[in-house]
Amino acid sequence: MKPSKPAKLGPQTQAIHGGEPNRRGVNGPIVTEIIRSSTFTFSSTEEMKLWAEGKNKAYIYTRYGNPTLSVAEKKIAALEGAEAAVVTSSGMAAISSALLAALKAGDEVITTAQTYGGTYRLMRDVFPNMGITVRQVGTRRSHYHRADLRRHVSLDARRFPQHGHYRPSGRHRSRGH
Repeated sequence: MKPSKPAKLGPQTQAIHGGEPNRRGVNGPIVTEIIRSSTFTFSSTEEMKLWAEGKNKAYIYTRYGNPTLSVAEKKIAALEGAEAAVVTSSGMAAISSALLAALKAGDEVITTAQTYGGTYRLMRDVFPNMGITVRQVGTRRSHYHRADLRRHVSLDARRFPQHGHYRPSGRHRSRGH
Protein backbone atom coordinates (compact mmCIF):
# COMPACT_ATOMS: atom_id res chain seq x y z
CA MET A 1 0.00 0.00 0.00
CA LYS A 2 1.32 3.42 -1.02
CA PRO A 3 1.71 5.98 1.79
CA SER A 4 -0.73 8.86 1.46
CA LYS A 5 0.36 12.47 1.16
CA PRO A 6 -0.38 14.65 4.17
CA ALA A 7 -3.60 16.60 3.69
CA LYS A 8 -3.20 20.27 2.77
CA LEU A 9 -4.08 22.40 5.75
CA GLY A 10 -6.86 24.96 5.45
CA PRO A 11 -6.14 28.64 6.20
CA GLN A 12 -7.54 28.46 9.74
CA THR A 13 -5.43 25.40 10.60
CA GLN A 14 -2.37 26.96 8.96
CA ALA A 15 -2.85 30.09 11.08
CA ILE A 16 -2.84 27.98 14.23
CA HIS A 17 -0.43 25.14 13.40
CA GLY A 18 1.46 26.13 10.24
CA GLY A 19 5.24 26.13 10.60
CA GLU A 20 5.13 24.04 13.76
CA PRO A 21 6.62 20.58 14.15
CA ASN A 22 4.15 17.70 14.40
CA ARG A 23 3.40 17.26 18.07
CA ARG A 24 2.94 13.69 19.17
CA GLY A 25 3.34 11.92 22.45
CA VAL A 26 2.81 12.61 26.11
CA ASN A 27 3.45 15.94 27.83
CA GLY A 28 4.06 17.89 24.63
CA PRO A 29 2.59 21.37 24.35
CA ILE A 30 -0.29 21.86 21.96
CA VAL A 31 1.01 25.20 20.69
CA THR A 32 4.44 26.75 20.27
CA GLU A 33 6.06 27.87 23.47
CA ILE A 34 6.92 31.56 23.73
CA ILE A 35 10.66 31.84 24.26
CA ARG A 36 11.34 35.04 26.21
CA SER A 37 15.09 34.66 26.49
CA SER A 38 17.39 37.02 24.62
CA THR A 39 20.43 34.73 24.83
CA PHE A 40 20.96 31.00 24.38
CA THR A 41 23.57 28.50 25.49
CA PHE A 42 25.88 26.17 23.60
CA SER A 43 26.70 22.67 24.79
CA SER A 44 30.40 23.13 24.06
CA THR A 45 33.03 25.52 22.76
CA GLU A 46 33.20 23.41 19.59
CA GLU A 47 29.48 24.00 18.96
CA MET A 48 29.99 27.75 19.41
CA LYS A 49 32.93 27.65 16.98
CA LEU A 50 30.76 25.87 14.38
CA TRP A 51 28.11 28.59 14.81
CA ALA A 52 30.74 31.34 14.32
CA GLU A 53 31.87 29.61 11.09
CA GLY A 54 28.29 29.44 9.82
CA LYS A 55 28.15 25.64 10.08
CA ASN A 56 25.60 25.52 12.90
CA LYS A 57 22.16 27.16 12.91
CA ALA A 58 21.88 27.30 16.68
CA TYR A 59 20.19 30.23 18.33
CA ILE A 60 22.62 32.59 20.06
CA TYR A 61 20.81 35.91 20.47
CA THR A 62 17.14 36.78 19.87
CA ARG A 63 18.08 39.70 17.62
CA TYR A 64 19.27 37.07 15.11
CA GLY A 65 16.34 34.74 15.73
CA ASN A 66 14.77 32.47 18.32
CA PRO A 67 12.47 29.43 18.20
CA THR A 68 9.28 31.49 18.62
CA LEU A 69 10.23 33.90 15.82
CA SER A 70 11.22 31.00 13.55
CA VAL A 71 7.79 29.41 13.97
CA ALA A 72 6.10 32.78 13.33
CA GLU A 73 8.09 33.17 10.09
CA LYS A 74 7.15 29.64 9.00
CA LYS A 75 3.48 30.31 9.81
CA ILE A 76 3.46 33.50 7.73
CA ALA A 77 5.20 31.72 4.84
CA ALA A 78 2.65 28.87 5.00
CA LEU A 79 -0.28 31.30 5.05
CA GLU A 80 1.14 33.28 2.13
CA GLY A 81 2.15 30.19 0.15
CA ALA A 82 5.72 31.54 0.18
CA GLU A 83 9.07 29.82 0.44
CA ALA A 84 10.06 31.87 3.49
CA ALA A 85 9.16 34.95 5.51
CA VAL A 86 11.04 37.38 7.73
CA VAL A 87 9.74 38.86 10.98
CA THR A 88 11.21 42.23 11.97
CA SER A 89 10.90 44.34 15.09
CA SER A 90 9.39 47.34 13.28
CA GLY A 91 7.95 48.50 9.99
CA MET A 92 11.04 50.61 9.34
CA ALA A 93 13.24 47.53 9.83
CA ALA A 94 11.09 45.67 7.29
CA ILE A 95 11.15 48.51 4.74
CA SER A 96 14.88 49.19 5.04
CA SER A 97 15.72 45.47 4.87
CA ALA A 98 13.61 45.02 1.74
CA LEU A 99 15.06 48.10 0.05
CA LEU A 100 18.68 47.31 0.97
CA ALA A 101 18.27 43.71 -0.21
CA ALA A 102 16.92 44.85 -3.58
CA LEU A 103 19.18 47.82 -4.33
CA LYS A 104 22.87 48.39 -5.00
CA ALA A 105 25.11 51.28 -6.08
CA GLY A 106 24.05 52.58 -9.49
CA ASP A 107 20.36 51.69 -9.03
CA GLU A 108 17.52 54.18 -9.15
CA VAL A 109 14.38 54.34 -6.99
CA ILE A 110 11.30 56.41 -7.69
CA THR A 111 9.04 57.54 -4.88
CA THR A 112 6.47 60.20 -4.05
CA ALA A 113 6.30 62.88 -1.36
CA GLN A 114 3.63 60.79 0.40
CA THR A 115 6.14 58.16 1.55
CA TYR A 116 6.40 57.34 5.27
CA GLY A 117 8.80 59.77 6.96
CA GLY A 118 11.39 57.18 8.00
CA THR A 119 11.50 55.74 4.49
CA TYR A 120 11.75 59.23 3.02
CA ARG A 121 14.75 60.05 5.26
CA LEU A 122 16.42 56.73 4.40
CA MET A 123 16.08 57.54 0.70
CA ARG A 124 17.05 61.21 1.12
CA ASP A 125 19.96 60.89 3.57
CA VAL A 126 21.41 57.39 3.21
CA PHE A 127 20.84 56.13 -0.33
CA PRO A 128 22.78 58.92 -2.12
CA ASN A 129 25.84 58.05 0.01
CA MET A 130 25.48 54.45 -1.19
CA GLY A 131 25.36 55.49 -4.84
CA ILE A 132 21.61 54.88 -5.15
CA THR A 133 19.68 57.59 -7.02
CA VAL A 134 16.29 58.54 -5.61
CA ARG A 135 13.83 60.38 -7.85
CA GLN A 136 10.65 61.85 -6.42
CA VAL A 137 7.69 62.03 -8.80
CA GLY A 138 4.15 63.31 -8.51
CA THR A 139 1.26 60.95 -7.94
CA ARG A 140 -0.45 61.58 -11.29
CA ARG A 141 0.42 59.56 -14.37
CA SER A 142 1.42 62.73 -16.20
CA HIS A 143 4.39 63.09 -13.84
CA TYR A 144 6.26 60.07 -15.16
CA HIS A 145 6.56 58.03 -18.33
CA ARG A 146 6.01 54.28 -18.13
CA ALA A 147 8.67 53.58 -20.76
CA ASP A 148 11.17 55.59 -18.70
CA LEU A 149 10.29 53.53 -15.63
CA ARG A 150 10.86 50.22 -17.41
CA ARG A 151 14.17 51.34 -18.86
CA HIS A 152 15.90 53.05 -15.94
CA VAL A 153 14.29 52.35 -12.57
CA SER A 154 15.42 49.52 -10.31
CA LEU A 155 12.63 49.89 -7.77
CA ASP A 156 9.26 51.63 -7.84
CA ALA A 157 8.46 52.64 -4.24
CA ARG A 158 5.37 54.71 -5.04
CA ARG A 159 3.05 52.10 -3.51
CA PHE A 160 4.87 51.66 -0.19
CA PRO A 161 2.76 52.11 2.96
CA GLN A 162 2.39 55.73 3.91
CA HIS A 163 1.43 55.46 7.60
CA GLY A 164 -1.44 57.91 7.61
CA HIS A 165 0.01 60.34 5.09
CA TYR A 166 -2.23 59.36 2.17
CA ARG A 167 -3.21 62.19 -0.12
CA PRO A 168 -5.69 61.03 -2.75
CA SER A 169 -5.35 62.19 -6.32
CA GLY A 170 -8.33 63.92 -7.97
CA ARG A 171 -9.92 60.81 -9.43
CA HIS A 172 -9.99 58.99 -6.05
CA ARG A 173 -11.63 61.76 -4.05
CA SER A 174 -15.18 61.10 -3.03
CA ARG A 175 -17.78 63.28 -4.71
CA GLY A 176 -19.42 66.07 -2.78
CA HIS A 177 -16.85 66.12 0.05
